[in-house]
Amino acid sequence: MPMGATSTSTSSISALAGAIPATSRESAQLTSAYVVFRSFPSSAIAPVSPSAVRLAYVPSQRTYWAVASFSTAPQATLRVRIGMQDGASSGLFVDRAGAGWKVVTIGPRCGLMLQAPPAVRSALGLAAVCPPTG
Repeated sequence: MPMGATSTSTSSISALAGAIPATSRESAQLTSAYVVFRSFPSSAIAPVSPSAVRLAYVPSQRTYWAVASFSTAPQATLRVRIGMQDGASSGLFVDRAGAGWKVVTIGPRCGLMLQAPPAVRSALGLAAVCPPTG
């Protein structure tokens, strides 16, 4: 559990999300999960600032959720740079009961929000409605 997090009811996820700052360790763990999922070399992704990560905790499920945004390192290959376009530089992650961070999905926030429970969407600041297309 991140420092500063406390057990609370699921109904207070929104308030708790802002109170759970990401640590450098969590940022590194999320980056690691992202590069493994994407099959990118870890050197291709710039270090993620904890401020680029949003966390929410669902006590009843002992589950943490995170949204993180990544950027390429200066030495990233063209394949990696192209692979991170069109929203693929953001990810939705879950850590169930301390099992470690797993990628749920990558993509634009509109796509991320479809994979998270409603209270978690709100807590993570994901859009409530996808923008119209066409």
